[in-house]
Amino acid sequence: MLKQMMIKLFLVCLVGIAAVQALDNEGGNNLRSKARELGFEQCLGKCVLNLFQSKECIECIRETDAFIIGDAQLPAGAIADLLQAKLGTGYTEMWCGEEDLPLGWRKEGDKYTGCEKTVDFPGNDATSHQLHSYVKSEMAKMPKLQYEGKIWRGNELGFIISNEKFTNEEIKPRSILLGSTVDQHIIIRPILDSLFGKCEGECLKMVKDEVNKVLSQETLAVQKDLKVMVHKILMKTIFGYSFTAIPWDINEFIDTQTSYTTLSTLTQMVTDSVGNVIETFTKTKEKLNNYYHQLKVLVEQYPERFAVDFDTADCGETLNNGKKDRNCVSQVANAMLDTLLAAGGLSVPGALSTGLFVLYGDLESANSNNKFTGIFPAGASDSLNDNNAKEFYYESMRFFAPVVGLPQWTKFPARAFDDSASQVAGGTRKILNLALANKDPNAWGSDAHQFRVRTMSEYHELFVGFADFAKNDNVAEGKMNRVCPGKGLAVAIGETFFTVFKKSQWHTRDVSEYAEATPFMDEFVLYPKSNVCPYTCSALDASCHAQELHCKLCDIECAQKMPCNQRCSEDCSYSCRWWDASCHWRKSLCNGRKASCYTACTFDWAPCVVC
Repeated sequence: MLKQMMIKLFLVCLVGIAAVQALDNEGGNNLRSKARELGFEQCLGKCVLNLFQSKECIECIRETDAFIIGDAQLPAGAIADLLQAKLGTGYTEMWCGEEDLPLGWRKEGDKYTGCEKTVDFPGNDATSHQLHSYVKSEMAKMPKLQYEGKIWRGNELGFIISNEKFTNEEIKPRSILLGSTVDQHIIIRPILDSLFGKCEGECLKMVKDEVNKVLSQETLAVQKDLKVMVHKILMKTIFGYSFTAIPWDINEFIDTQTSYTTLSTLTQMVTDSVGNVIETFTKTKEKLNNYYHQLKVLVEQYPERFAVDFDTADCGETLNNGKKDRNCVSQVANAMLDTLLAAGGLSVPGALSTGLFVLYGDLESANSNNKFTGIFPAGASDSLNDNNAKEFYYESMRFFAPVVGLPQWTKFPARAFDDSASQVAGGTRKILNLALANKDPNAWGSDAHQFRVRTMSEYHELFVGFADFAKNDNVAEGKMNRVCPGKGLAVAIGETFFTVFKKSQWHTRDVSEYAEATPFMDEFVLYPKSNVCPYTCSALDASCHAQELHCKLCDIECAQKMPCNQRCSEDCSYSCRWWDASCHWRKSLCNGRKASCYTACTFDWAPCVVC
């Protein structure tokens, strides 16, 4: 996939920048011995020269104390483990191994085993749990455990421990909302529930309007147009259903979102000093800072939209400058930015896109890969119908997990006590693997690894993708619940979209391939069936331009040409008596016209030979 290649090239550049930075710090002395001491030299050939793809590279990083020159934000083991998903290894293979693919589990008696948990992954002192029954039961304990201070959550999005430098420095702890303190969560959670917990009436009408708008376009770019659509829906949900005064360019915001989701992980490989010399890193931070401050202004302009008394609410020492954030405005703005960047603004369009991939993507090549054999059964591309939009959307979320993990720290890392300390040092991490629990055959059956639309009763009982069972209304009146507060809105968007969308009205010539890691597919463009040649080519894509020209020639121009035997159909079969010179003259003229017509027609059809 193109995105994986770009990430590999970025990693090579990142290593180079880190090396130069470290060598500069060394003043040019003993450079080779320093590189060897840090483990850089021993992994260089195994990683950089094959674009970080080989298993030898991953193993080398894991066994090296400091693969990247300088003190990385994450330990080498965690870096190596998380890199696998970025570079093309599927989730099932990452956590379950490659022996029992594509299911990832093996049958023993009446149970499946082999992938219940993965120790020291991702990184040492981290344990991932995939067994559905365990994930479901442990999820239910989280509200009480966090409220009582027995577990801690940091700046983490799924399995990813994110770079806190992308969060505005005013926020304390410097983290996305998922890493807020208990006191902050108790105030912010009711706001999220009231905004996103359900979507009915006026909300549902607004969603339908936005869906109809995007589906009335001449093209549908999957994923970008869906991200724009969801962004507009979220802004209207937050600030009012008639709200249109979005203070930034949405397309620019989407581009920043893309940079953020990539860089928040990859820049953990290097020191902050290295990150600061990367232009994309500094520009992304600057843009996110601007969005945050613009959201603070909007929050103060629309206080009635938030279920909190801003005159009395206290989010504690939110600001790093030691001031009290009397109105919790900073925390609310940070929460809304998280919603736009990831929680809803990324996961919802992701689930819509993967659903469209099933309808239009290259399922055949996925099935032909021995790691994914049969994951898309016959008829999968026609599994959406007029009566199962909600079920189809749920299956898209089950099979292509928008949120992969639900982490917690059972032994707190240094960051829990010092906002500038290591995010991992001294801690023990426990992750509930939502993605693979949703594919556990012990719960979902022997075809858990296959895309198959199931019943809503099954999804209600088994689906854990929204952290559905991390709920206990007896703890702080439900204000410590960790179930996704936007579940109601997310389901409304998905169900509405796939109810309105009609596969028969759209088509594509793009080839989108499958990968079992986020974002799961190549982006593609859909066109109305009335557009016979659906191509969107970049300026330098000669192959795409050639296909587009071939289509326009063969499927439009040549398809509309009348065959020569029809175009030159004048009847010259005169029955002339031998003495009737006038008749013979007319016949001769007719045959001449017909021959001329055939000659012109042949030249006209000549370009169509390639068709």
